[in-house]
Parts: sequence; C-alpha cells; structure tokens
Amino acid sequence: MKTWFVSRHPGALEWLAAQDFLVDEQVPHLIPEQVTAGDRVIGTLPIHLAAEVCSRRAEYWHLSMDVPHSLRGQELSYAQMQECNVQLQRFLLLPWD
Repeated sequence: MKTWFVSRHPGALEWLAAQDFLVDEQVPHLIPEQVTAGDRVIGTLPIHLAAEVCSRRAEYWHLSMDVPHSLRGQELSYAQMQECNVQLQRFLLLPWD
C-alpha cells in the first residue's frame, strides 16, 4: 500500500509538509496505471482520473478548497489555501446496479 500526493503547486507542497501523515510518492502528474489496490491518492485530479483511481480499488482524497472567483487561476500560497478552508475529502466510485 502506497500513499501518493499529486501536485506541482508550491502552496500544496507546503501544505503537505505541515500535515501529520506520510507520503510515499509525491508526483506532479499521476499515471493511473501505477496505482494499485489499497493505495491512497491525494490531490486535485480531474474527475475521470479520480474515477480510474477508485476503479483500481484505491482511495481518492481530494484536496478541496473554497476558492473565491478573485483567486481562481492563480498559484495559491499555503496561507491562502488555509484562508480558503483547505481540507481533504474522500471520494468513492459506486457501482451502478
């Protein structure tokens, strides 16, 4: 089991350094084929990649923030991320019956 952190953003990397959990692999971009069952992936993946992570029986934890319109499209610092209520939210892929 491996924990991945997917980000190329300095503020997110600073946020990671301040957390109390260990990451095995920090990558700027995820190659879904490298993820195996039981892995944990943390980041801000596009929905189709998040779904693929889940379909591989791995956990996907989204780095969520309430980013105001005025800050969208900008590199956010760790302090700005905190002001935007940065948090981790787990997402699951549920099977259709």
